[in-house]
Amino acid sequence: MDGKILTSSLVQLKGQELRMIYSLLFKTNIVSLISAKTKDLFNKDVDHFNASLEKEIEKLTHISDEALQIDLFLKLTEIYELKGSQYDSALEIEQKCAEIIQSAHEEMLKDEKEYKEFVHSASDKTALQIMIHYQMQKLFSAFDGKFREFDEKERNNFTEKIHQFLMELPAEKQAQLKEKLNIDDLTNETVRQIMVTQGSVIVLSIIVEVAGFAAYTTLTTAIATSMAIVGVTLPFGVYTFATTLLSLIINPFVLIPLALGGGGWLITRQNKHLRKKLVPVVLLQMTLPLIVGIGHEEVEQQNLQAFIARWQHQREKQNEQNTQLHRLLKEIAFNEKNARALEKKSSEISKDIAHLISEMEHLHRSFKQMIYSIQPGEQSALYTSLLEISASKKEQIASLEVQMMSNSKQSGFWNTLTSAFDKNSYKNEIRSLEKDVEQTENQLVTEFLAMDCAILQSEQQRYAAIQDRISELNHERSDYSKSSIQMRQDIAKLEADLLDVKKELKEHQKRFYGLKDIL
Repeated sequence: MDGKILTSSLVQLKGQELRMIYSLLFKTNIVSLISAKTKDLFNKDVDHFNASLEKEIEKLTHISDEALQIDLFLKLTEIYELKGSQYDSALEIEQKCAEIIQSAHEEMLKDEKEYKEFVHSASDKTALQIMIHYQMQKLFSAFDGKFREFDEKERNNFTEKIHQFLMELPAEKQAQLKEKLNIDDLTNETVRQIMVTQGSVIVLSIIVEVAGFAAYTTLTTAIATSMAIVGVTLPFGVYTFATTLLSLIINPFVLIPLALGGGGWLITRQNKHLRKKLVPVVLLQMTLPLIVGIGHEEVEQQNLQAFIARWQHQREKQNEQNTQLHRLLKEIAFNEKNARALEKKSSEISKDIAHLISEMEHLHRSFKQMIYSIQPGEQSALYTSLLEISASKKEQIASLEVQMMSNSKQSGFWNTLTSAFDKNSYKNEIRSLEKDVEQTENQLVTEFLAMDCAILQSEQQRYAAIQDRISELNHERSDYSKSSIQMRQDIAKLEADLLDVKKELKEHQKRFYGLKDIL
């Protein structure tokens, strides 16, 4: 039943009242609250908390009622870290609202000893009813001191409103009140006198006990009006919030850590605690009008369907993002598989090329041994010239080696020192000549392979075939490499798109608490 009441109250909450409750609960924090109260000390002509609240309410004017209703509902579930649901039926929403009420009830049981004692004396009521009665009792107690300060005219104005309400009650209810208040007549004067002698809190509590929740509308209106007489012009909802907030900011367990320079973690923790303290007040403000009979079932059903439709829109957006995310993951996996296949093929071709190069080098070495066995009659002029150059270079190398050996046999310090420098010079010159010989022999091999000689035909063909195959494989490898690089670039773009979608999804789930719990 509690869940149904809160659901109905939520979807019927509109306009300024909705924005006031939203702002009080989610735009109020410890730092801004203490700041406002501090400013009040220096300028008592302005209620800085109310002024700040009005600014926050103004900021919400461009947001639709339906959007704020959903946001209010989701943030209430987030405060108690309740798991999200589909919310595609009234029953699901009512069940979650019941969880919100139960969580608030359990939090109050943990934090407030007086509430725990109050619950034991009201075991026949639901959690929502108990919270409302308890808060109204606290309000009556807070008001009692103000009532005693009223002058005669202010008391009469207040009791007149109460008396008018009592006169509208059924006769049996009036009789019960007379008995409980121990009076003979329910006149304005007797009500005023008994409130003065016994205290307003006792009288108001008895009225609620007899008349039920319906009495709260009259009593809260009367209290709010009377408080305006003595200078409190806040709406009643703000007044009840302010009473709770004031009790929090004068709490030494809140003030002392902040005064000692509490960091961001501590402030965040205190703000979470503040919101949990304010939830019962929110529930009171939201549900009391419905409990006392204000509301229309037809309008409620229309509002509920609009609420569900708006939530479904957010779910559909998440579904689209998840679909896009899975598509990107699938594309990345597919492209990754293809890229690896291309890279594997390129690697295999590289191995084949390396094997062919090794075989070609082996043939090349054997050709170097054969180039000096070609008969002069079969040699071209260039071939003969290259042989002569090679022979000349080799003779120079041999001469240098002989000279180097001769120098090494000389004795004496100076000769030994000179020989060491000469030896290094000879070695450098020999290395240079050996490179020349290497280049000349490579040219000879090229000429050798170009000769039209039947005895060399098979080796020449094999060498040429290897060269052609290496060229083909290099082209193949180049194509695979280009495709692989392009594939990797495509994967990088897809991964960037994936990060964007993940970020959008995370922000959407953060914006609408509980979405991530829905598969």
